[in-house]
Amino acid sequence: MEATIEKTNSEKIDDLIERNKAALKMEATMERINSMVGDVVSEFDSADEAHREERRAKAVLLSRVVEMIRPTVRAIGTRPVVKYSVQHHADVNHNGGIEDEDRYDHRCLLLSDDGWGPDEDSPRANTGNFKGARLALREDGALVLFNYSGEWSRWQGSSWGWEAEVIIYDDCLEVVGEWPEVEEYIDRIAKALEKARGSRESGTGKAKQRADRLRALATILEG
Repeated sequence: MEATIEKTNSEKIDDLIERNKAALKMEATMERINSMVGDVVSEFDSADEAHREERRAKAVLLSRVVEMIRPTVRAIGTRPVVKYSVQHHADVNHNGGIEDEDRYDHRCLLLSDDGWGPDEDSPRANTGNFKGARLALREDGALVLFNYSGEWSRWQGSSWGWEAEVIIYDDCLEVVGEWPEVEEYIDRIAKALEKARGSRESGTGKAKQRADRLRALATILEG
């Protein structure tokens, strides 16, 4: 039969003191937690509202820029490729083969800084997937997302391709929620306008001269 060892009064007192210390420590911890809850929630709400206000300000700025430059998109934009395929390409550099592509019905100005077209997910591999997304301004003022998907291969004789799903954003606030770098887009727009300004003057003058010659020739033939 096992012997039962009774605790001395001193040991019982020590145990009681330790339990009281633990209880006091827990009570202090709970009070500290309670004192911090309000501050943390208040700080979060303030930060959240500040970020919301920033997004609203960016949306207003983007909307004004879009309205300002919309008439220029057909002049400085392009009709991007939305579907591309190659059948039985000849070598590992994607050269050769029967290529086919479809272009978007509208001219667009690229706003994001990755260039038109998708990215290869594993450029050192022999096969892989196309991915990526691009933000653009359409000639009618709509902000659109080109979301790319597809497959690629470096094997000779293979066939592959990609296509872009075009998603139209409802408003600028939705855009800046996903694409917040508005200042970069504005800078890119300014550079595109600077590059385009004056670039057609020579061609315009030559076209007018050709038109004058054609009209003169038509007058001669009529006579």
